[in-house]
Amino acid sequence: MKLEKLLEKSEEVQRVTQNLLERLEEVEDALIKVVEKINTSSEFLEKFDYEGIGLRWKRSNVGGHIYLTYRGKVIPVKPSNLGKGRYLHGDFNSWIDFCTREEVLFVAHNLRAYCEHFQKVLNTLEKETEEALEEIPEVEIK
Repeated sequence: MKLEKLLEKSEEVQRVTQNLLERLEEVEDALIKVVEKINTSSEFLEKFDYEGIGLRWKRSNVGGHIYLTYRGKVIPVKPSNLGKGRYLHGDFNSWIDFCTREEVLFVAHNLRAYCEHFQKVLNTLEKETEEALEEIPEVEIK
């Protein structure tokens, strides 16, 4: 009886973890769509860092992708990858580490604050752009 309850609890934890990872992936995709419209340089992505959470390029000899990361570790898509790593695209020069369960929970608990910081940075960039445009002298074209 106790073993059955333990197995049920384990399956429940796996479902919750999978659902959390799916939600984080949705947020990651939305954030990436925003930066892809503006600038995807590594230096630009670093502007959005907050409490160790950020967007980072992970590249291999085949190509690259922007990921939501915590202290450089990628948020995994599957629970089976928690705390593990792999070679990106099978490239032995491109190892990526995946976050542990605790790190994923940290990101989840701080995701609202990260998104608010993300928006604040975007607003600052917009204001700086507007100010820079205002400084451009008007040129009369004849």
